[in-house]
Amino acid sequence: MHPVTRMVCVTISIAVVLASTGTASAAVYAGATRQAAPIAITVAKGGQVKTIAIEWRAKCGQGSYPFGAVLTAAAKRPSFIPQGTNPLLGSVKRGRLNATSLGAESLGSIGSAAISQKITAKFKPKSASGTWSAHVDILDPEGNKLDTCDTGTFRWVALHGPNAYGGSTTQGEPVVVLTDKDRSKVIYFGIGWHASCTPDDYVQFAEDFGNFPLTGSGVFGETWTMDYPFDDRSGKSSFTYTVSGSLKKGAGSGTFSAKTVQTDTAGATTETCDTNVVRWSVSG
Repeated sequence: MHPVTRMVCVTISIAVVLASTGTASAAVYAGATRQAAPIAITVAKGGQVKTIAIEWRAKCGQGSYPFGAVLTAAAKRPSFIPQGTNPLLGSVKRGRLNATSLGAESLGSIGSAAISQKITAKFKPKSASGTWSAHVDILDPEGNKLDTCDTGTFRWVALHGPNAYGGSTTQGEPVVVLTDKDRSKVIYFGIGWHASCTPDDYVQFAEDFGNFPLTGSGVFGETWTMDYPFDDRSGKSSFTYTVSGSLKKGAGSGTFSAKTVQTDTAGATTETCDTNVVRWSVSG
């Protein structure tokens, strides 16, 4: 059976694992947001958040803005924030986090994006939950505002225990792996990814898959293709995925690739996008 991408997978997977997790030594919380995207949080021994890998999409006046990154905790607000960095500002007090993040991204000839985020979290021994919101200003090269984008406030939930792993990819985006209680199956594999396209485009997605058999040595993987006909019947997009991984106690790693091919009604290719091989690593 091929894995599927469905929001229901997120809800069911987390409920199943939450019922079976126990306290683990590694302070990693792994789960998903209400946007059906993965979230992975690393907490230091002292109880403070070190990193948060997150994926989200904000609605703009025109279109949407996708975001995927690893936010790294900073002791104080930097005087200068380079493009591509997203420092996390805040601290955990009595198991609760209230934090903000400011960042900037280059949009090439269009200009840049100024990003502000607000994060809340409540940490427990076996789980964490909270809220997230993000606002983006799209600016031209002179700094004039072209558009604004907002996620609204959405909730997230994450797990901490021997069946939950969280980390990031070599593309700098989140990855989460959840197994069932007896570790015979990966019931949730959530990942963010992006790819350049030909002739000229860029795509970014957060996706969740499931139903990967897990061998006794902790190996899983599969290759499959899914077709999505266009609503106007002008053609289709075909997505080919390859997932492979190996899980051990407290850690895991593997590879991921996604390739999309758009074709018209005659079967001629109109666009291709390819991540090539992306490596990922997780802790649990």
